[in-house]
Amino acid sequence: MSEESLFDRFERAHELTGEEREKYLQAVERDDSAVAKELRELLVAAAVTSSVLERTPIATRETSDPQGVVETEVLPSRVGPYRVLRELGRGGMGRVFLAEQVGEDFRRQVAVKRLDRRHPSAESERRFRDEVKFLAALEHPGIARFFDGGREADGSAYLALEFVEGVDLVAHANGHDLSVEDRIGLFLEVLDAVAFAHERRIVHRDLKPGNVLVGRDGHAKLLDFGISKLLDPEAGEAAVTRTELRAFTPAYASPEQIRGGPATVASDIYSLGVVLYELLSGVRPFRSLSGDPAELERAVLERDPEPPSTAARRERAHIDAAGSKGQTGTALHLGRDLDAICLKALRKEPRSRYAAVDGFAADLRRLLGGLPVEARRGGISYRSAKYFRRHRVLLAAAAITACLAAVVALMVQRVVAHRELAALAATVPRPALSRIGALSARFADSPDHPEIGLELIGLLLAAGRGTDAMDVVTRLRQLPDPLGKGIDIDLAEAEAALAVSECQRAAGSAQAALAAAEKVHDAVRGRRARLLHSRSLVRLSQPEEAEKRLATLFAESEGAGDAALAAECLVVRAAAALKGQRTEDARRLIDLALPRVHALGALRLEVEALVMRARLEGESGHLEEALTTIAHAHDMAIQAGDLAAEASSLVMRSAVENWHGDDAAALETLGLAVQRLRVSGNREQLLIVLGNLAITRIERSEFALADEALGEADPIARDLASPVQRGYIFRARGYLDEQRGDTAGARAAYEAAVAAAREAGSTRPLARYLAEIAWLEEDVDRPAECELAAREALAIDEKVDDARSAIEVGAVLAWAEARRGDAGAANRRLAAIARAAKAADSESATFHVLIGRAMVAEALGDFGRAVELRRVSLAKAQTFALPTLILVHRHRLARALDWAGTRGEAVKIATDVRAEAERIGMRGLARDCQNILDREKPPSVPATRG
Repeated sequence: MSEESLFDRFERAHELTGEEREKYLQAVERDDSAVAKELRELLVAAAVTSSVLERTPIATRETSDPQGVVETEVLPSRVGPYRVLRELGRGGMGRVFLAEQVGEDFRRQVAVKRLDRRHPSAESERRFRDEVKFLAALEHPGIARFFDGGREADGSAYLALEFVEGVDLVAHANGHDLSVEDRIGLFLEVLDAVAFAHERRIVHRDLKPGNVLVGRDGHAKLLDFGISKLLDPEAGEAAVTRTELRAFTPAYASPEQIRGGPATVASDIYSLGVVLYELLSGVRPFRSLSGDPAELERAVLERDPEPPSTAARRERAHIDAAGSKGQTGTALHLGRDLDAICLKALRKEPRSRYAAVDGFAADLRRLLGGLPVEARRGGISYRSAKYFRRHRVLLAAAAITACLAAVVALMVQRVVAHRELAALAATVPRPALSRIGALSARFADSPDHPEIGLELIGLLLAAGRGTDAMDVVTRLRQLPDPLGKGIDIDLAEAEAALAVSECQRAAGSAQAALAAAEKVHDAVRGRRARLLHSRSLVRLSQPEEAEKRLATLFAESEGAGDAALAAECLVVRAAAALKGQRTEDARRLIDLALPRVHALGALRLEVEALVMRARLEGESGHLEEALTTIAHAHDMAIQAGDLAAEASSLVMRSAVENWHGDDAAALETLGLAVQRLRVSGNREQLLIVLGNLAITRIERSEFALADEALGEADPIARDLASPVQRGYIFRARGYLDEQRGDTAGARAAYEAAVAAAREAGSTRPLARYLAEIAWLEEDVDRPAECELAAREALAIDEKVDDARSAIEVGAVLAWAEARRGDAGAANRRLAAIARAAKAADSESATFHVLIGRAMVAEALGDFGRAVELRRVSLAKAQTFALPTLILVHRHRLARALDWAGTRGEAVKIATDVRAEAERIGMRGLARDCQNILDREKPPSVPATRG
């Protein structure tokens, strides 16, 4: 047997009945007779609910008569018209019996579920009628059939269902040594049955192997659609079930069920993910080593499951080491695609899972067919590899010239990739790599020595390789006895989790380390744990709480003479101030921290502080100073051989280059940052970079590349489950939809970004997303909606003193004011943003003033002036060398010419722009140009576009 806890074994045995349970108990007995004896005693005790505390509240209330007499446990001779043969199982709601139904020309065995409710209320009567009606509609080959329902003379309700003689899903797969493909095929039968129920608005709520039996014909049957699991038709897909009459099985329950939330379609999908995980790996994704149910619940709520392929390899090793019999002898080889599918179903956030069971099944069928799976969204190289595997014969028969061209292109790509990797490796000093390699080998040879693993984690984090460090943490967590290194492992896990953006996990590990340190009165480690917890709070958008804790910790560190921790406190306090938009506090704290950090020689910490200083300089318009600061930070990160620090400096350098107007340099820097971030594991920064990269690609009309970047970003955003990160990606998605002409999709994405920013309390991003909505509404001529979004965005920009953004949103707000007929307000606003642009000395700001003047002229009907301004703005757009921007402004000029009555030039430009827009996929722009071409005479006033 595998090394399961007593709790895990009890759960497994409790799900089985009759011969299957006895076979399982005999297998346990062969391994450990003492455990088997204790297990049998627990099962006997579980069969009797002897006290109020051991019954569910509903059972206590509704199975007793008014005099308090509880129903006896005697086996009834009949339930309704059915003759009882034996008991099959029981739960908090009642018991299930094997019974016999005898008719005039037939005799059959049925499963009768007797619901012990003697005094039903009017509400429960209604629910029971609903249940019978809906279960009667579940005619599906993969669901145990409903035969009958009724009530006995004493008021106890019963349901008669098809009796399925078979074994549970996992036991069948293991007993028959099924291959991965056959297991997936069997699981797809289960998915089809659940999807059928979901279509009829019924959620199961307790999906587990014990509720899926495989009959003698080798097909799966889904059991136990208990009473009142109907979704409220008036409340939509996310509706709660009408009542919770039976507890779920914790090992298969979703996080929202454990928290006490409603069971939905997403909850069933999560449970199905657990079932698939166990079917493939032989173990569940979360287990309690101590046997404490609370520990299991914490794991479900707080921890990320390891890939099932990793769990399968470890389970195989346990079985081989124990030489156990009765287990499957098949060593299942699970690939990354299958890992991705399974882990997508197991995501903590319900919206991040598959939207429906059909999507879950479709991904598994794609896997079986050799197609790319949606759970990975793997990019060009992954999809190309999939395509080649499926079409290698067809590709081999293609034209020789095309093949040669492809080979040459591939060789060039490999040369470039080799150079990039060589350059990447060159940033890390060879001695560090050598030490990491040597320690890795030592830890592999001596896996039971946690001190080696801890030293290896320290080196990996110093090299900025967070993902590798987390892998070592996982290996350390597998040690049964950390040999007094528990606190150090918790601290290492907190640091590694922060490095890979698992901030909730980092906070939990830091709290565990703090509790352990306080228990043994270890003040040094306690302070380190508190600092790491505060870093987690900053990353989790709780800067005010973090600042309070850090101020106290700084004073304590100073008093204890811990100069290194005190310096780090100042840096993290600066980060908290930046997160809370307290720029002056951030600047003051960085100025205090930098001399201390430099004197300590803490290169990584100094890079962190310099990156924040560069951001402050750039945001205040001091771009040359910002470029100098970030160049210094980047050189220092390279000197330290720290990939994470180098990536952080590159991300900020790209932002400053973008503010400086050097888009080509910004794009090149972003490419370098992505390389480092993929290795370092900082998914939070990677997500931001991918979003920025997508936006840059959109501006260059490279929509397919933008889509690829967002495809890589989407699963990261879902995994991080942070509203801040989700907002970035929603905004980029909206921009892509907008440029492709999908106004409704763009509006929905921008509104989702706004909602995410409000949830996170992130004011600057909120202003940016509101401005995007304002510009979108201007494009489709909805001035009221434009003005509403623009005014809120401008108020935020003025509050946080963001002059550049205030100028941009002021331009579109001036248009909205002019469009509703307030020419005076529009012109006053134009004058104000012109003064601000002159003070900012920014080309981008000047450009937006020019655009605002053109839009206001059009709104006021001054089309001659509008054409003049549009010609100037087009010439200015051409200096930015962004194809999308140029195309948009050529269209705007054509439209202004059309309104001014200059049809010949308008038609010529519109014809050219339409052709180019259609070629690159800007469908909305192409439609607008077609509108110009279709008109026989110019409109007298600006018309609604699109």
